[in-house]
Amino acid sequence: MQQCGIRIYNSHSHIRTRGSFMTSTSGFTGSFLRRPARRVALTAAALLLASVVGACGSGDGSAGDDSTLTVGFRYGFASFDPLANPAFTADFLLPVYDTLIVRKGQDEFEPGLATGWDYDPAALTMTLTLRTGVEFSDGTPFDAEAVKANFERGMAEKAGPWTSVFATFDRVEVADDSQVVVHLKEPLPSIVSDLAFIPGMMVSPEALQDTDALKNEPVGSGPWVLDSDKVRPGDTYPFVRNDGYWDPDAEVVDTYVMKVIADRTAAGNALRAKQVDLIGSDGLQAVQLEKEGFPIGSTGSMVYVVDIADRAGEVVPALGDVRVRRAIGLALDRQALLDAVFGGYGSPSSTIFPEGSIGYSAEVDEGVTYDLELAKSLMREAGYEKGFTVKIFVMSTNENIAAAVAGSLAEIGIELEITPVPDAGTFAATVADKQSPILIVASGLRSPWEIHTAFGGATGRYNPFGITADGVDAAAEEVMALADPTGAEAAAGYGDLMEELILTNAFIQPIFTVYTPVAMQDGVDPELETQAQTLPDPRTTTKG
Repeated sequence: MQQCGIRIYNSHSHIRTRGSFMTSTSGFTGSFLRRPARRVALTAAALLLASVVGACGSGDGSAGDDSTLTVGFRYGFASFDPLANPAFTADFLLPVYDTLIVRKGQDEFEPGLATGWDYDPAALTMTLTLRTGVEFSDGTPFDAEAVKANFERGMAEKAGPWTSVFATFDRVEVADDSQVVVHLKEPLPSIVSDLAFIPGMMVSPEALQDTDALKNEPVGSGPWVLDSDKVRPGDTYPFVRNDGYWDPDAEVVDTYVMKVIADRTAAGNALRAKQVDLIGSDGLQAVQLEKEGFPIGSTGSMVYVVDIADRAGEVVPALGDVRVRRAIGLALDRQALLDAVFGGYGSPSSTIFPEGSIGYSAEVDEGVTYDLELAKSLMREAGYEKGFTVKIFVMSTNENIAAAVAGSLAEIGIELEITPVPDAGTFAATVADKQSPILIVASGLRSPWEIHTAFGGATGRYNPFGITADGVDAAAEEVMALADPTGAEAAAGYGDLMEELILTNAFIQPIFTVYTPVAMQDGVDPELETQAQTLPDPRTTTKG
């Protein structure tokens, strides 16, 4: 395979050195060159960003002064209510909301609003010890009652991106002002990861009294507050310093501005014109921007998945036949799709998790390959040789991926009629309303349990029809019963769970993993960790 030049930042030495390497997450090989030291850290899962080595250009300079950081973001946005947001719009929430736990790397976690956490031996009770002396931006104290209010609100939600997490909560008990106890109906292996993300974002209990107002007026305990008077909905969201923030060292800039720039060409031009300091990018664009001299980093990776949501054939009867669902997976030429959409910068995979990691399944790796003739044979066997039509909704940012998938499925007679929607809220509504029998989504979920919860669980946010299978449920129960969620038994158990989801029942069909690059002006210095959001954490992104 031809090697490409890679710009990369090492999390230990902070120096880009010369040599060849292979990431543990993709099997992609490349080379990288020496660069002056910077404070940019990547964990192993996010170390790779493929790019072509070009001559240095005029990427220096910044947008505005050093007290303002302006970033461009691809996705539309509808609400500051955390529970209304899917994973890929978490970036809008980070400036104003703290999480109970903080993710630092693939599987590393640190205290946030919770300073400690532990479980009972059966993993059915989690006790959180809370940080004291913290207030929400409206002056309401953060305490155990506030956590209980947030959790109970999540438990009461009937639909939404995070109902599957809170469905596992049985009750929440306030032990004292700084300690809260979560009683679970069954073990939740992903609970620490969940509380380090949107389900762990704490909203002022006063603001929870008016969730309609919360859509436009967020009230959290984070480093910044929304400057509502200067918001241009769908375009610009400025955040100003929260003077009462409990950790002033995290307020690395006075003003943080998020601009929605859905068009990649427009985003690149905004960076060139120094209208923004940093943009979320993609592999093809990052190649060109690096040639022009802009520093490139990566916040992690996204897995793109074809999710057959209508698994019982409620809307499209053909999708209730496992042979048809398997045919869909076999008709996807993953390498060709990756080349067409992202210029090959990523890793084609039917397994989600790479060999050697928890969640990898050799059976899936060998059993879900590109085999167009077998796919056509399964369609004939199922009685759908002439094909059928499926109307689907996709995020506008995923429209090109959906079009490429549609081209592949047309080879076996399946026609996708694609309707793009502009923002995450609209897309989530179409999912919840069962308007899209097939979903094409980008997932930043990091663990096999999170994948199961989102796609395989009966209340999963990408399982709107609520269809699961005995084999999926049995594999999940075996995993929950494990004493050690990281050992050899867990690796085998999670592998079995992925096999049930992808191969046996063919509920989901992973396409490829792509890296999530960011391009920036010289002088912008983010600390890049493997994380679920697209942009670097504003708390650790300096400018000067």
